[in-house]
Amino acid sequence: MRLLPGIIIVIYSALSLNAQNVSNSVTEFVLTERGFLRGQTDGQVDTFFGIPYAAPPVGDLRWKAPVAPPRWSGIRDATAMGNQCTQLQNAGKGGGQIVVGSEDCLYLNVYRPVGARPRQLLPVLVFVHGGLNHRDSGNDYDPSEMVAKTVPDQLVVNGIVGDGAVVSFQIRGGMSRGTEFLFEIHGERGDLTLTATTRASMQRQELTVRGAQGAATELAELTVPSKYRWVPQGLPGDSRYNVAQLYARLAESIRDAAPVYPSFAAAVTRHRLLDAIVRASETGQKQVL
Repeated sequence: MRLLPGIIIVIYSALSLNAQNVSNSVTEFVLTERGFLRGQTDGQVDTFFGIPYAAPPVGDLRWKAPVAPPRWSGIRDATAMGNQCTQLQNAGKGGGQIVVGSEDCLYLNVYRPVGARPRQLLPVLVFVHGGLNHRDSGNDYDPSEMVAKTVPDQLVVNGIVGDGAVVSFQIRGGMSRGTEFLFEIHGERGDLTLTATTRASMQRQELTVRGAQGAATELAELTVPSKYRWVPQGLPGDSRYNVAQLYARLAESIRDAAPVYPSFAAAVTRHRLLDAIVRASETGQKQVL
């Protein structure tokens, strides 16, 4: 069910103990496929609580496949969180456990940045709460801090590697204009750049490599060696290319009974780099790896 141009959806099909108390007072309205919703905003984050994503699994629907929720007339109040699912809860010291909640608990909470326009496409994060499948609820989590932002996300990393080559890496999110991905290496003997092809982002597509060396004044596109391409030539370099590459490598791994994925050591190296980027951002100081 398409609901809102929201950014974070918290599902609580199983379960809650301490609901968040929200004291927002400004009303916000949206139109969904099932009808109008009345939510609220605090000036930074719009919230819409207790939105049904399936019909209550009670009566004839108990132990059956989910059924779409019915449409509603008028404006549905989305300022209060829905029921937590049935679960046991500690009654306090020496009091044992009590049953709380309801079978009518298939609801979600939606949080989005303030100022979102109708039908505006925003990144969506779907969060399914923990609780070992027998306790807790999406009501226990408030992602408002993560939703609110004042500028599009940007990450720029630059440094010196090897014998003095300068490396610069830029990723931009939240906007669809300009350069969203750029990787450059500049050395004494030449330069290399890595850019997107069919999309501004680096994700889900083939990338373009350009380079120059010596007296050359312009970057020229370089052919990617065939050993890095595992799918037939001519396949569009968009999302289909990326998926085909992954399946081709998986088939190779199954056929040869040998792993083709990065090692644990590679993961450690990657996380050390990420930690260094975070430290540089927080301290404003150069990091050495």
